[in-house]
Amino acid sequence: MNNVHIQAIDDPLGFLLDGKNSVNTNRFMSLDDPTPVNQDIETVINPCPFHPINSLEDDQVEATHICVDEKLALCDECAIMHAKKKNHQILNMQTCVNETRVVLNSVESQIKEIIKDKQSAVSRGKNVVKMLDTKKQRFIEKQQLKLEKVMRLLKEQMQLSIKEYEEQIFNKYGKVIEQMKMTEQNAAEKEDYLKDVQHLRKVFGQRSINNIVTKICTAGDLIIKFKRYAAAQNEDPELEEVENQIANENKKIDDIALTNRNKESNNNNMNTISTKKSNKQEAQINLEQIQRKKIRIVRWKTKKIGEYELDTKIWTLTDAQVSQIFLPFSRTVYLPNQDLVNLGGLDDSIPSKPFFTQNCEMLSQVAFNEDENLYVPTSLHQMRIGRGCFSACYHDEMIYVFGGVNLEEGVIANCEKYDTEKDIWYVIRNLNIPRKNSSVCPLTADTLYLFGGTNHLGVMTDTIEQYLISANMWILLEIKMPNPISFLTTFKVSPFQIILLGGLIESDSEDRVSYPSNQVLQFDIRYPEIFRSENLFKDFVSIYPAFYDEDGQLLLINEDGRSDSPEVLKYDINRYLVRPSNYLTLNDDI
Repeated sequence: MNNVHIQAIDDPLGFLLDGKNSVNTNRFMSLDDPTPVNQDIETVINPCPFHPINSLEDDQVEATHICVDEKLALCDECAIMHAKKKNHQILNMQTCVNETRVVLNSVESQIKEIIKDKQSAVSRGKNVVKMLDTKKQRFIEKQQLKLEKVMRLLKEQMQLSIKEYEEQIFNKYGKVIEQMKMTEQNAAEKEDYLKDVQHLRKVFGQRSINNIVTKICTAGDLIIKFKRYAAAQNEDPELEEVENQIANENKKIDDIALTNRNKESNNNNMNTISTKKSNKQEAQINLEQIQRKKIRIVRWKTKKIGEYELDTKIWTLTDAQVSQIFLPFSRTVYLPNQDLVNLGGLDDSIPSKPFFTQNCEMLSQVAFNEDENLYVPTSLHQMRIGRGCFSACYHDEMIYVFGGVNLEEGVIANCEKYDTEKDIWYVIRNLNIPRKNSSVCPLTADTLYLFGGTNHLGVMTDTIEQYLISANMWILLEIKMPNPISFLTTFKVSPFQIILLGGLIESDSEDRVSYPSNQVLQFDIRYPEIFRSENLFKDFVSIYPAFYDEDGQLLLINEDGRSDSPEVLKYDINRYLVRPSNYLTLNDDI
């Protein structure tokens, strides 16, 4: 051990002299020292601290053991002495190094596996993120396409609404302008005629002869006097002069009479044409007044139609020339020409086999005499699905039927429409929510709105659906009514507003009790809210539409189809309708 080179190592655990520097530390060679080391010289890595080196010639003993309790590195000799003096745990340093290497190798391999797994997980994560980004982009593109489609539909709907509104304005005011032009033309013609008459009066001389009749009478008197004078005087020389004067006077009278007859003939022709037009208009007005003076409804389980006289406020029953009774739970649609179309209903003529029919029958009113009418039926093409308790309306030469109930499926979402010109039924898109006893109201040329009703679970609903005719699509609106309602009555009051009257409201309690209501609500497509108007003076439930009276009031039939003399309520929309500037937000307790 004379040629021993001692090399010091770091002591992170403080094993050497309990963290203190050894007396031989200054003579150790650092592992990081770049000075070349003689390969023939033995290097001592862990010298025993209890064998100090006084000179370079001294031998150095290498530590081979470790005292765990005092954290000391000991050689074999010191380890034996230390163990005799103190009962400490002594471990072989090489064994510890080997075990540590095994542990470190195991940790290294595990770390490599973990790094490999992490890298694989990161790669998978990147792939997942890339896939999610792709799906996200596709979803955004699809939503963008849907949004563009909805925007196109809304623009088309707005254009149709504007076109319809412009047509209504033109139809309303264009006729007035045409009538004004015709009136001005007639006035100008009459003014020309008056000028001609005044001119003739000036020519004739109103003081001496007032009219043509007086002139003719005067001429006749002159002729009689002439004949008498001729008979008396026979050959008087003045007779020829008098006769010439009378002939000239007769010629003037004949010319004037001919001119006057031509004027009177033209005037009479004008008066005849004007009279025919006025008579036709008067007849049309009288017919509309007669139609407005009556409300007609079918009576279930009978062959009669109830007629309500607005003047006398009395119900009368008129027989309809039908083969079978009007079925309960059927619905009636009123056409512009005053015909009635009765649809569907429950046929229980065979008690053991009741069923909802597909019947479609038109009832036309024929005047029997001045006081009585006959209702003649015409069988139309049947509906595609039998149903009852549904909502129906007429719009733009089409009859629309929505939802309802039948015995096979219960409450249904099926919808169809009937072409009144071609006598054909077409299937259209189903409702988003199956419902019965709802109410439908057309608003624009391309939109219908469906309110409330009872769903397939037997629960009333507060939802509103919009039907786009051109797109054959139902849209469930986000706006809702303040309560679940069935049997409500709807009526269009402006190009943007629908009024909702009465109906059955379902309570929020567990037993879900329903009760009639007198509330009046306003639905405006320009505002995302439901607004309230003045309530009816009493509760109101009906299966019939509202009828508009000539004095600006809505006539409401307060019954469900069973009474012979139902009550008729009135609601003045001109007085109670709330304008957008005065809208009040509906409270939650309505």
